[in-house]
Amino acid sequence: MSSAWDISTASYDSKSLDVNAKETAPRALTLSSDGSELYIAGTQNADIHQYSMSTPFDLSTASFTGTKDTSGESFGQVYSMEVNGDGTQIFAWDGDTSVLQE
Repeated sequence: MSSAWDISTASYDSKSLDVNAKETAPRALTLSSDGSELYIAGTQNADIHQYSMSTPFDLSTASFTGTKDTSGESFGQVYSMEVNGDGTQIFAWDGDTSVLQE
């Protein structure tokens, strides 16, 4: 957006990131506050996948860096998530009644 927080000034950017190798049904994403980390999760499983961007907020520079396996944590599929401001906690919602805090 050319004006901060003003959706009417948004323009389309054709950059994309194919996450199909890790999650075929992505439903949730969140970014670190500095734009260097991207977290993807979905309904294929409850895993959370991390990608690092060498240029902040630029998907074309993203590369896979790791997965948090949440299968042993009584948590369902991820529909929404958020990372706190200092990157020490992630909150994920399973679309039902559970919120996972890591």
